[in-house]
Amino acid sequence: MARWIDYHIGKHRQLESHSLIRDKVNASTSDLALGTVSSLVASQVFTDWFRQPAAGSRFVVAALDEDLQRRLGAKQKAVLLGDETLAKQRKHHPELTLAEYRLLPKIINTGMVIKEPDQRLLFFESKSTGKLYMAVIKTTDNGAENYLTSFRRTTVKDMRRKERQGRVIRKWKD
Repeated sequence: MARWIDYHIGKHRQLESHSLIRDKVNASTSDLALGTVSSLVASQVFTDWFRQPAAGSRFVVAALDEDLQRRLGAKQKAVLLGDETLAKQRKHHPELTLAEYRLLPKIINTGMVIKEPDQRLLFFESKSTGKLYMAVIKTTDNGAENYLTSFRRTTVKDMRRKERQGRVIRKWKD
């Protein structure tokens, strides 16, 4: 007798489509990857995922250029936000809005970057909103995937402290 397994076809398709997008971003040039991710994060697809991510899902929220990939020891361009990290973010930073998460591609592309001794990259950006944000990215031990591990508003004092603790590898871009 066949055993019924709880299976939601919509959630399965959501996971498959995110994998395809991640693969396309990783295979693209940096400029094309950035454009693809920016459009995707601005879309209804991101809104739907943000409101109710499937368990175990990840969404591409930014793309690294070749220099940042090298500095991070990453094999991929795509930066992923997982459903568990999003849940943690909502718990610790409930003030962040969907509109602010949509800033991530720009923050990663144009923000000041600090490399911490533990190999994480910190991105700071304030030009587009007047608020200072910090996004933190790390790669897996084998470099196969990059993850957004933290995103929050911050202060200039905190940014200066991070500058002293790490090494600035990119100044603000226009």
